[in-house]
Amino acid sequence: MDGIREGNSTSRPLLLDEGNYGYWKSRMEAFLMSLDMRSWRAWTKDEDDAAVGNSGALNALFIAVDPNIFKLINTCKSTKDASDILEVAFEGTSKVKISRLQILTSQFEVLQMDEDETIVEFNVCVLDIANESDALGE
Repeated sequence: MDGIREGNSTSRPLLLDEGNYGYWKSRMEAFLMSLDMRSWRAWTKDEDDAAVGNSGALNALFIAVDPNIFKLINTCKSTKDASDILEVAFEGTSKVKISRLQILTSQFEVLQMDEDETIVEFNVCVLDIANESDALGE
């Protein structure tokens, strides 16, 4: 996860760029919940209709993406819409997700520890595959 840029404080979240969506997604969920539990749960149908927490959560998304990615979501009025756009942009459609999961499964199946690799380094490789799979919903 080279080049991950952390937010500047607890009031500024991690910045999304083209290479860190899976990591950013889990960190952003925690950040939104820290603002107000309703911010994350506002993505359910009932709470989305009520728009509880939408403004704060949408603002958090806006400040957590770099300017090029912001162009994708700058016209969104709901957190759900912005989230859906980011999810398709970074995870792809369901067919793309299935394909990516198949690639990750293949990578896991052929994964072997190199002779000069430490257990910690190998564990990081395993966790990278597991975390990417988790970010894709598996």
